[in-house]
Amino acid sequence: MEYNICEEYIHIIRSKIRNREYDKAIISANKVIEYRPEFSMAYYLRGICYYAKGEFIKSISDYSYAIAFSKDFAKAHFNMGVAKYKLKKYDDAIADIKSALNLFKEKNDQIAARKCVESLQIIEQEKI
Repeated sequence: MEYNICEEYIHIIRSKIRNREYDKAIISANKVIEYRPEFSMAYYLRGICYYAKGEFIKSISDYSYAIAFSKDFAKAHFNMGVAKYKLKKYDDAIADIKSALNLFKEKNDQIAARKCVESLQIIEQEKI
């Protein structure tokens, strides 16, 4: 599977996610990961599927892999924080979302940065 084919699979996976066909998207992501274990986007998208299915521990694992292969993957940091929040791991969630916030700021993505700030406020409120 060449890089271009991996990119095509990513489009297919995104389409399946939009259609809420999470199991089919996971199968496609597995094919990409099997061929290119370092392809961070495949882990990220599979993590989204696991999160949507309520499998937060699996989603956290996939977001961790995505970050391991792309340290500046801000969305993976954010999503990992949200999944940890769902598991009531508030301090870990805060740390991940703060990492995402810093990365979004570096990329001048003010909308995503604002979403991080709002999420941090919600977590801090619930943590009390």
